[in-house]
Amino acid sequence: MEMAYEVYGADDKTVSYTITNTGMDPVTFDSGFSLEYNDNDIWKAVPFAAQQDTSETYTLPGLQMCAVEIDMGMFGPGLPEGGYRIVRTIGDVLSKAEFAISDQRIDALDMSFGFVPLDSLPPDYDAADAQNDGCYTLMEDGPKNQDAVSRFADKASFGVPAKLRTMMLGDGGGAVIRDIVFAPLPDGTSRFLVTTDGSRAPASPGITEATYSYLSLAKVGNKSKACLSDYMSYSDQAPDGAPLELLSPGTPDNIDLVATIQARTETALAAAADDAGNPDSQSK
Repeated sequence: MEMAYEVYGADDKTVSYTITNTGMDPVTFDSGFSLEYNDNDIWKAVPFAAQQDTSETYTLPGLQMCAVEIDMGMFGPGLPEGGYRIVRTIGDVLSKAEFAISDQRIDALDMSFGFVPLDSLPPDYDAADAQNDGCYTLMEDGPKNQDAVSRFADKASFGVPAKLRTMMLGDGGGAVIRDIVFAPLPDGTSRFLVTTDGSRAPASPGITEATYSYLSLAKVGNKSKACLSDYMSYSDQAPDGAPLELLSPGTPDNIDLVATIQARTETALAAAADDAGNPDSQSK
């Protein structure tokens, strides 16, 4: 379990988190959970304002992710600022996910996502370090941690903030490290912010930045590849030479990843077409 945001605002009406089944077999769980408050390093249960319904059950297939949203009104008005955690049993595992309530929600760009800041990495940071940190790496010994790409795409498909760090071999040797942050915006749109550090690769520039609007698919040869671009459907909408950034260059994307992005793209295109044909929706 992982919270969507590390810090929620005191006025936020909902909090959300993801559940990832890291095994091959499906897991079943009910809708029951508890909220706990950190009182001087002692976790205490936060009472529900009304009886919780735990009758629904869910099954999450192997290697799949789902997103869960909690209505904080279930606990009455005005929860105090401080540290909290969601606790629930998923299959046979007691899972916990911590977050904080503060006077202001933290922005996705300010979240660590478990990574040391890019500009704080030592000059001798290498592929072994990157692999241990859970980064997707593509060096001389082939790709590692390919599931990091799928997890990133899954979160983005649910509208959940996410970060992907990659390390790849530069054209002239050395390592190029790249951070991609998916940042949902308050107006319902989102941005993918890419920071690339080529300082370890002789033929690459130093640090560069780019921003894209969509996670979409591009045709590379006869394969569909996950990419970042400014088009909902890069293959169908983008003019020749339009900028794109492949999530995992040099390796074929797995079928589930392509299917996830394809479904998200079709939903977005359908919604855009509906808005274009409905003047009322455009004015909202």
